[in-house]
Parts: sequence; C-alpha cells; structure tokens
Amino acid sequence: MFEVVNKADPNNLAYTAVQLPLHTDLSNQEMPPGYQFLHCIENNAQGGESVLADGFAIAQALKAQDPDAYALLCSEKMPFRFHDKDCDIRYSHPLISESEGEVNSFIFNAHLADCYHLKSDNCIEYYKAYQTLMREIRKEQYALKLKLKAGEMMIFDNKRVLHGRNSFDPATGDRHLRGYYIDHSEVDSKIRMLEKQ
Repeated sequence: MFEVVNKADPNNLAYTAVQLPLHTDLSNQEMPPGYQFLHCIENNAQGGESVLADGFAIAQALKAQDPDAYALLCSEKMPFRFHDKDCDIRYSHPLISESEGEVNSFIFNAHLADCYHLKSDNCIEYYKAYQTLMREIRKEQYALKLKLKAGEMMIFDNKRVLHGRNSFDPATGDRHLRGYYIDHSEVDSKIRMLEKQ
C-alpha cells in the first residue's frame, strides 16, 4: 500500500503537486503489477484531475501509421531504473508486447527511462520510434479526465492503461489517494474460485 500525497522531500514525481504525465507504474521492476487500485481519501485542492489513456489503442494506432516503429518497440527492450538513497532497481522491457498478433502488454514510463544500451545500427531508428510513440501518447483524443471524490476508487490494468494527473495547488486544499497493486493471476484465481461457488 502507498499514499499519494504532496511530500516535502519526494523521491518520486507522484509525491509532488506538479503535473504527472501518462505512464504505467513500476516499469523498472521485473514484473510490473497487474491491476492498480487508487482510493481517493481526500481531493479538495484546485486541479489534480486524474488522466487515463488506453495503451492498447495507442499501440494499435502506432502499428497502423508506422509498422516499422511499432515492430522496433516490440522487439527492443527499454531500460528502466528507479533509484534513491535506499535502492537502485533496474529492469528492461519492450514497451509493447504481443501474443498471437494482439497487444497484451504496454509498459511505459518516461520518468523511469534509463540510459539506452542499443546497438549502433538501430539506435537512431529506435529514438525515432520512441518519439513517434510519445507524440501518439500525448494526443488529447486518448485522454479520459476525471476528478475523484472522497470515497471513490478507480481500478485499472497497469499493463494496459496509462495514468497521470493534472497539477494541483496544495494551498487550496489536500489531495490524498491511497494505492495498492494486485497481480492479474490473483484476480483470475479469485474469479475462478467465485465461479465454483
């Protein structure tokens, strides 16, 4: 469990009041979490609207407009890293993964992107593909914006849905979300057990 609040000495952009661009969480982990739960405890500050976008829709649009860029982002691994005074966690993933021709994972976090260790023969092409993806992610047509009220919760697939927030003014009130993660397999198991009942 984690508390998303504006902190005096943050080790993560989430714990500030500034705009948080669209991303998926814990891309620096070997196994990024499946589902994310964000429970709104308080949200009285001006601003701070949550922003969501369907990564699969973004990936499919990229595949249609630039198949070579899409293929490169599926085949090359992006290095991610989170480090502070207590840890240095790194892992590399393809930004987009497929199964039987269908997108099944979208892992993206520009703030955790580490230094690239790419082969010189495709480094420029990879940067171009990454730039094309960034432009697609930033298109307003994908953005769903909402302001959670105290007591409300949003649940989303962290390997599909990108999330972020607009900046907020902490001088006008408090914004406090409580988050936690559950792996896909745990949810699938619970559904199977409920079906047996």
